[in-house]
Amino acid sequence: MIPERVEEAKKILKEINKPAFISGSFLYAEKYKDIDIFVLTKKRTAHTGGNKHFTHILECDLKKPLFFSAFNYSVANFFMPTIKLEVKRPDSSELILIYELAIKEIQEDDPEQKTVRTVLFDYYLHAKKIMLNSFTLMQKYSEIKKAPKHRKIAQVNQMIKELLLLLYSKKYLYHELIIFLKDLRNLLTEYTVQGNLRIYYELLNEVKNECRRIQA
Repeated sequence: MIPERVEEAKKILKEINKPAFISGSFLYAEKYKDIDIFVLTKKRTAHTGGNKHFTHILECDLKKPLFFSAFNYSVANFFMPTIKLEVKRPDSSELILIYELAIKEIQEDDPEQKTVRTVLFDYYLHAKKIMLNSFTLMQKYSEIKKAPKHRKIAQVNQMIKELLLLLYSKKYLYHELIIFLKDLRNLLTEYTVQGNLRIYYELLNEVKNECRRIQA
């Protein structure tokens, strides 16, 4: 963490009359967009004031990977005893949607690529059993960010493939993908611009075939 930022974070936290912590790029990056401030309250809300983004969470939310990760690389005005992390498997349709958004971000050269970072976070959490905090996540993402577009897509494809095959039974996944791929085929015949759709189809069809091979 940048020492000057730590001191500034402490000053901000002194002005908040509630348990709170500051995490994110403000603590370590030379350039940052805003200051992420998490406040423990009895109601979940969020608001922005200037360059400060306030997220009000419940104490029990600290058990969730996203907030657990943020808290583990932060400056806080309170002490929290050991937190028992609660890791839940995402729904397969949710994971596929995240994958589609990540590919779209890469294709469109999105400057932030937040969903790509979500894929990376989920991959390390579920496949590697490693909880990345905001700093280590950015380190891992920086390695991907330097790669050319086709390489980024290949890396995201590989992570999603591993997650799908790891998190769900092959029989369930096979039947789910048959339905999903049918819809994708219809879209491929309907749209002349098929860039993203073709990438989704090829990867998910590869996963489907892998499921069938493993079951055989």
